[in-house]
Amino acid sequence: METTQVAGLTISAAILALGLLRLRAAVLTWILLGGLVTFDVYTQRNAAIRLSTVVLSGLLIEWGVRQLRRRTWPVPESRLTRPLFVLAGVAVVSSIQGVVFYDGNVAGGHRHFAAEIYATALYGLSIATTFLVAAQIDSRAALANSCRALVAAGVVALFVCAMTPLPWYPLIVTHAAALVWARLLFDPPRSFWLQALGCGWVIFVVVECIGMSFLVPTEAQWVSGWVMLGVALATVTVLRMGWKFWLVGLPGSGVALWLVGPALQRMVNIAQSEGDFGRVRLWGDALKLMIRRPVLGVGPGNYLDYVLSYGDNGFTSAHGNYQQALAEIGVVGCGALVWVIWRSFRLSWNLHRSVDDPGLDAVAVGVTGGLAGVVAASVLGDYFIPAYHNGGHTTLTTTLYTWIMLGLLVGIEQLTRSAALVSGPVGPENPGSSQKSR
Repeated sequence: METTQVAGLTISAAILALGLLRLRAAVLTWILLGGLVTFDVYTQRNAAIRLSTVVLSGLLIEWGVRQLRRRTWPVPESRLTRPLFVLAGVAVVSSIQGVVFYDGNVAGGHRHFAAEIYATALYGLSIATTFLVAAQIDSRAALANSCRALVAAGVVALFVCAMTPLPWYPLIVTHAAALVWARLLFDPPRSFWLQALGCGWVIFVVVECIGMSFLVPTEAQWVSGWVMLGVALATVTVLRMGWKFWLVGLPGSGVALWLVGPALQRMVNIAQSEGDFGRVRLWGDALKLMIRRPVLGVGPGNYLDYVLSYGDNGFTSAHGNYQQALAEIGVVGCGALVWVIWRSFRLSWNLHRSVDDPGLDAVAVGVTGGLAGVVAASVLGDYFIPAYHNGGHTTLTTTLYTWIMLGLLVGIEQLTRSAALVSGPVGPENPGSSQKSR
């Protein structure tokens, strides 16, 4: 057994042991370390189970056992519960039909029953993360601690990636930056130095993740990361400034594009040489698979073999979450994914409009920004539900942070509902359920 595997098992055991004593503390520890500690605990063929996945699975079991002992329904009540359950159910049904009715004309050189199970688990673990995180948020302090853990993960990720590669680390940074930026705009700290620190860090994130590509000659680019971070921060800003944003944003964007024109052209040339503009052909392959299996798709984990038989490019994934979903879990599954996204935006918007507590409002807006960034970038990559054959077993450790953010959203929903039940009628003494005056 390799040293990294021993280290991964040791850390996993320590966090799960903590969970037996204090589940909430273990969940916070997992949020902080899950995307940063990239040890493989178990490897098989070309796939691996990483520390984050092992710990998450163990925490889910511990949580479920506790709820069974209390004889309570473990899933928090939320407007996201139904669409999340539907998405999970469709993924399972799609997986079953993909195994039972596997196309005999497809060679299946990459097919493995364990891989099909794991590819389906990528959906289940993602969805379960939202419920696990939300279940730990029963107070303002618990919500604040969850936000701190997520922001800390984003801060540390920027420094860790300078020493060791982290899969898709800008996704973690994007969520952290969205929460910090929303806090600064909607519920700024009283301390000037904390405000300056937060603003400085957001500026550093923008320069590091986007600006350096234009300021320093480089042979690499990652448009998805720019879209993710840019859309997230812009969404938070728009929610704060409203129509005034466009008076400044549009002219400012024009000036910025003029200033970085040569560098932008260099990035376009690099992207073209890397074949990024060929993604449309990959999306065409995904569409061909969807046409063959329109209702429930080819099944999670089967994309690669099917595309090698019926596609023109033979890439490991569609390089687009919605296109991948259409091919893997069909129109029904992609519709369920869009339902989850739509209901998430509706919930965050309703909370933003109704919650009069600036702290809760800031978190809701931060979640909205982070979600908007991932939704936009997911047109170009599988950042919502990672594709198994596109390294999903490793990138899952990062994409789970989007589902952690949704857990924060459900947590706010629970806090506002509890405040309404305790305080009764809406009034000044019940800020958690009062309506904002707009």
